[in-house]
Amino acid sequence: MALQDWGRVVVLAAVVVPLVGCTDFVGVAPTSTGTSEGTSTGPNATAGESSSSGADSSTDPTVDPATSSSSSSGDAETTDGTTTGTLCGNDSLDGAEECDNGPDNGTPGDQCTIDCTNNVCGDTHVGPGEVCDDGNTVDDDACPNDCQDPDCGNDFVDEGEECDGAQLAGQSCEGLGFASGDLACAANCEFDVSACDACGNGNIDAGEDCDGNQLGGETCVSQGAGGGSLACTGDCQFDFGGCDNCGNGVIDGAEPCDGNNLGGNTCESEGFDLGTLSCTGSCSLDTAGCAYECGDDETDPGETCDGTDVGAATCLSLGYDGGTLGCAGDCSALDESGCTYTCGDDGIDPGETCDGADLDGMDCTDFGFDGGSLGCMAGCGAFDTSGCTYVCGDDGIDPGEMCDGADLAGLDCTDFGFDGGTLACLGDCSNYDTSGCMLDCGNGVIDGGEVCDGTDFGGETCETLVGPEFTSGDLACNGDCDMIETADCCVEVGGACGAGDCCAGLTCDVGGTDQCEST
Repeated sequence: MALQDWGRVVVLAAVVVPLVGCTDFVGVAPTSTGTSEGTSTGPNATAGESSSSGADSSTDPTVDPATSSSSSSGDAETTDGTTTGTLCGNDSLDGAEECDNGPDNGTPGDQCTIDCTNNVCGDTHVGPGEVCDDGNTVDDDACPNDCQDPDCGNDFVDEGEECDGAQLAGQSCEGLGFASGDLACAANCEFDVSACDACGNGNIDAGEDCDGNQLGGETCVSQGAGGGSLACTGDCQFDFGGCDNCGNGVIDGAEPCDGNNLGGNTCESEGFDLGTLSCTGSCSLDTAGCAYECGDDETDPGETCDGTDVGAATCLSLGYDGGTLGCAGDCSALDESGCTYTCGDDGIDPGETCDGADLDGMDCTDFGFDGGSLGCMAGCGAFDTSGCTYVCGDDGIDPGEMCDGADLAGLDCTDFGFDGGTLACLGDCSNYDTSGCMLDCGNGVIDGGEVCDGTDFGGETCETLVGPEFTSGDLACNGDCDMIETADCCVEVGGACGAGDCCAGLTCDVGGTDQCEST
């Protein structure tokens, strides 16, 4: 970058307080040159040699970042430029290393891996807080993607589980060979097929006489219902309506009923708890009037639970700390109202903001404080900030402070009626310190605290402020008398230059003579 661009403005550090966040300032900074033996690539490690000339190219206006270079390496270097090995494992942070705990690198539970990078879940290194780490993205194997121990009830289908909660691994009643129905997952992470129906799949399953066109080789004659055509009902029972003897009130052959003649069958004999059994026109039993009784402490088809019969589920298996699991009055769902969480077990449960030492990763700084000790209120419903504190002198205005160090709330001397100067903050942060403010900028004389005034630049010239090649142009003093502007300084013909440094009508031969020449 050209000297002209770096050296437009100079500010005397003893007078002007740097303002946080000001990124547009361009001025003249002092330069230095030096050479040091041994390149420090960590807090304590040195190897090879390095040299520096002037200030850091990111802050030194005399250094062009486009042509400056620097290097660092975690490898030791020999005189011929070859590397002799890595410094990872020397208990010192070198080069591009993220961490280095020496011989502890890569040991179970250590946050630093064997190659000096910070541990993350998925890097095959079991670090702090991880139970396992297999390095892959398969979430249903022995180590899930959160690097925690797989567990039934975590809504992930882990190894050895058929399903988990609402996760059915893409399976359905139809996929399991049933005709229809709603597949569910039991509390033990095995498929619950109680709501699946095999009738209609074209196969004669247990409890079915037939299924669609599949009659199992049976006919009206083989069933003792005379001639005619045997058929199959929608609930996979023989339909004798097409047989000669169905409807005569007499149970013929394999007919379970005929008209009002139910052959002694009842809803109870068919496995229901109550209701009225009837006979279809095709001489098959009609259980539409039968029902199961909710409240008999037995979980029947269509019921999730019944009274005290809640299956294998418990409050603990559902993630609670204790309590008694019940069943809804209509047997449609588990009743978790009797399950409880424990406040004070150092684990945040649903409904809790924090619990004992478990503060959900929060500390006093998350609530705007500077430090102190954050706690959890009794009842686990809110954080306790009574142990949090503010600090005067941390360059941040806290409640009760007018200002703090360099943080002046955006105010300067002019806000207090002065012409310029340096505003400060009292040591106890209770008010502003205006002792460095001035009222006499503009009298043409440099007074205490002023860098310049009018045409009085304190003996400074373009040559002294920008460079010996800047022999032309005029300096200017800003309105606050705290900054000398060098924007008009330029280089005449034959002077060393960078892009944009030459006076009007001249051009810098960058990359050639690097001197100003006539255009």
